[in-house]
Amino acid sequence: MEQIIKDYIISKENNKILGFIEVHKDPKIPFLYSGKIIQNNFPKELVLILDDYVNAVNDLIFSILDELEEDISKYNLYLDNRNVKIFLPHIDEENQEISFYIKYPSFNGFLDNYPLNL
Repeated sequence: MEQIIKDYIISKENNKILGFIEVHKDPKIPFLYSGKIIQNNFPKELVLILDDYVNAVNDLIFSILDELEEDISKYNLYLDNRNVKIFLPHIDEENQEISFYIKYPSFNGFLDNYPLNL
């Protein structure tokens, strides 16, 4: 049976609650979680950065990914109750959905931090 995780996403940069989520682990992709945003307080600036990241990947514009990852990492995003860092969140505000990794996916496997050691 699929375990549903309910938790807050916080920014440890400023100790603000950015959202309350209800997610489950993807059965096929390691460390990937997805589900619903129950309460959305994500700053518009962060949502725009995340959209830019997705668009850059989709358009194969890899030259700006490091800069965007640096901007994302400044928020220092965590699952509050579990004290687990999250990486590369994707927020679909229209459908109030979210996905993210709890380890950074890289060509060298899954990492505990962004490869830039931010």
